[in-house]
Amino acid sequence: MLQKSNQAKESATLTRISYWLMPAAGERGRFVSLITRLAGEFGGPPFAPHLTVYSGPADGSDDPGRIVKEAVSHGGELLLRCTGLEFSEKFTKACFLGFAPEPRLNRLSEALRENSCHSESYQLKPHLSLFYGDLTRQDRERIRNLVEIPGTVRFDGLTAMATSAAVRTGKDVESWSQLAGPPSPQLFPC
Repeated sequence: MLQKSNQAKESATLTRISYWLMPAAGERGRFVSLITRLAGEFGGPPFAPHLTVYSGPADGSDDPGRIVKEAVSHGGELLLRCTGLEFSEKFTKACFLGFAPEPRLNRLSEALRENSCHSESYQLKPHLSLFYGDLTRQDRERIRNLVEIPGTVRFDGLTAMATSAAVRTGKDVESWSQLAGPPSPQLFPC
């Protein structure tokens, strides 16, 4: 199993490899600002803007660097059509932008799954979370008035992250670490 240790914190066991599409540079900055603002105003953890394309078990057999390199060699940026602002009770999907299905995105998800040593079924539901945590009905209304919904979002980077199976707290989010992909100064805003 993958582990990231930190002397100031308890080690968190990271049991999954999650492959994230990253918004293109200009759009990434806008999302970093929005996610950081919402985290500050509504009490959630900051995190990097991303769209999870595939997540599967991690046991040390996979080479995430090879998998990312192979995946990005098959195509360039993706332009995804936003379907709107949505909310849910799930910690990591408390507030998110949904996206319409896109054949190239589906093929990328399937390729990542097939190239993983211990792949498992993964239902791709394209979205970009804007807030992790709990929101009241009033919070949701305030956010609806704050968020400008884009028509489309460009994604141009792919990264592999060590994540935990269950994400329920800010500490779980803080335990994530990048395994592969281009270094990004805005990967984690705080």
